[in-house]
Amino acid sequence: MIGFFLFLRRREEAVELRAILATRFEQRAQASCSSRPDSDQCSDLRSDDDSCNDLDEELNLGRQCRQLKLHIQTLSRTIAEKNAEIERLEHRLNEFTSSKII
Repeated sequence: MIGFFLFLRRREEAVELRAILATRFEQRAQASCSSRPDSDQCSDLRSDDDSCNDLDEELNLGRQCRQLKLHIQTLSRTIAEKNAEIERLEHRLNEFTSSKII
């Protein structure tokens, strides 16, 4: 079952990466189709290194978000299991104390 969730997570990550790459490709294609900027506009353009760094940062942030979501799900599941165990023990304790009183 865990393997299935990992598969789904990897699939979701691949879809996100494709979307990011498609967006970057479209942005670069639009930039190359536009007229050449004059010297004043050149200072406003970012280098390829900056865009690669931005892409790396986006990918890292996305990966961290997915890891945190998975961690939250795991912790939530653990809390639910612990709560169920506590309720079961409380029920047993109540049965035990009520049988001692009678």
